[in-house]
Amino acid sequence: MRQLRLILFSVVATCLRRLRSGPRRPGWTFTFELVVQLLQRDWAELRAMEVGAIRADLAGKPLPRSATHRVRTSESELGGVRALTVEPPERRTDVVILYLHGGSYLFGSPETHLDIASRFALAAGARVVLPDYRLAPEHPFPAQ
Repeated sequence: MRQLRLILFSVVATCLRRLRSGPRRPGWTFTFELVVQLLQRDWAELRAMEVGAIRADLAGKPLPRSATHRVRTSESELGGVRALTVEPPERRTDVVILYLHGGSYLFGSPETHLDIASRFALAAGARVVLPDYRLAPEHPFPAQ
């Protein structure tokens, strides 16, 4: 529901702003300006939320999955830590890419970054390993 509200408010705000003053910057399309507005609103709201609520919000967002069906994903263990291993249909190298997902060591998981890891695996023809490392603030640095 929060995502729908963010989108609606961002569409209205972008339309009104463009009607009053034109594009925010020369050359910005409506779509680009809308995305900027949406990201700014989303960030402003997230800053006021607790870490647990932000994690739940991220987990509830529709995530890209266009590349995940083209790879094989398996659960594994890396140094005692649960991990996802992504393998392309045809490996071209023995190289293994260690992918530490984004999220400032506060948010995210191997699942939230599975599509981008799948794209890396397909592009490189290599295995990609995504550890499910511990997150702050429950596990402060250097626990990750």
